Amino acid sequence: MMNIELLKKLEDLEQELNKQLEILDKNICDKKEQSIKNVVEDFTTFFENKGFQVTNSSRKYTATYKNLNAVLSFDDPSVDYFGVMFRFDLDLTGLNMPKMIVMLNRNEPSFSISSHTAETDVNAELNRKISDTEESISKVTNRIQNFDNEQWHLYLKPDNQTNIYRKSKEYKNMFSLLSDLLK
Repeated sequence: MMNIELLKKLEDLEQELNKQLEILDKNICDKKEQSIKNVVEDFTTFFENKGFQVTNSSRKYTATYKNLNAVLSFDDPSVDYFGVMFRFDLDLTGLNMPKMIVMLNRNEPSFSISSHTAETDVNAELNRKISDTEESISKVTNRIQNFDNEQWHLYLKPDNQTNIYRKSKEYKNMFSLLSDLLK
């Protein structure tokens, strides 16, 4: 026999989780936009300090000094990437270096996927779903509360490397990344 009160509780919790996820999504979008702006500003400042002229068209920034050039480009910020917050294409072939991908991501603990055996009791299954949803609400709420302290970093990935999870050295900003690559 199904307990209607458990169904109502699960429905309320799922609604609360969705509200919290909307808040988190807005925080992420805002931080992503600011991060993109910072990366572009750092790219521009770095190359202008080196005597390059930087031009842009849409989401492509080109630093040029005579026959030398470097290009930073990226997709629409609303594009989602699996496993990273955002990605930039950094084409340094005009400086005799390879094309690279710069990934923006946050330091986060690894997650685990819980597996449960199939419940034969409908109410036991509802209680498990309630418990899982409460845990998700707690994690999302905690992340929202600590979002301002969340550290996002840049990572380099050679253009031909397929494993996006293999991280290189982390950089706090594009200026330090470029300073490390181009002395």
